[in-house]
Order: sequence, then structure tokens, then C-alpha cells
Amino acid sequence: MGYKFAEFKGEIYDTYLTQIYCYSLLIKENTGRDVNRGYLVYTRSKNKLVEIPVTSVDLEKVEKTAGEILELVETGILPDTKANIKKCNLCTYSNICVK
Repeated sequence: MGYKFAEFKGEIYDTYLTQIYCYSLLIKENTGRDVNRGYLVYTRSKNKLVEIPVTSVDLEKVEKTAGEILELVETGILPDTKANIKKCNLCTYSNICVK
């Protein structure tokens, strides 16, 4: 379950979904139990509860991305941001990036 200090306006951000998928993967890896759904609670919308389906495809994407991040950390080679400039607008680290 993820708590968001935000209002629910009908859209669920990709970052929120990724957070739920990461939690689901951690639960699966640490308990051996499959997770098929997660929840977001929007505290500024009277604790609105939104159910998020979790599929094996979602967990595979998270595992793949985690592997790619680990490779970046281990090698120190950063991806070319020019090829993915649209992603910069969504990145929470854009204000400190060495682009």
C-alpha cells in the first residue's frame, strides 16, 4: 500500500505504479507469496483507496529496470540523455543531473 499526500484526480502516475510494483516484488521475494494487487491511498481525497492490479509482466519490468539501474551503478556509465530528453521532464533528479 502506498500513501500519497495528494488529491486523486482520476490519473495514476507511472511513478506511483512503479512504487506499487516494487513493493509487490519485494513482498514476493521475501515471503514467496504472489501479489496480484496493491493499493494507493490519497490522503487529500478523504483517504480514497485505489486498487492497482499487479501482473507478472509488471514484476518482470521492475526486475529488468532494477537490473539496468544496478548496471549503471556498477559501471558508472550514464545513459545518453539526448536520446531520451522527454524522460528528463518526468525525472525527479533533473534539477541535479549532470546532463
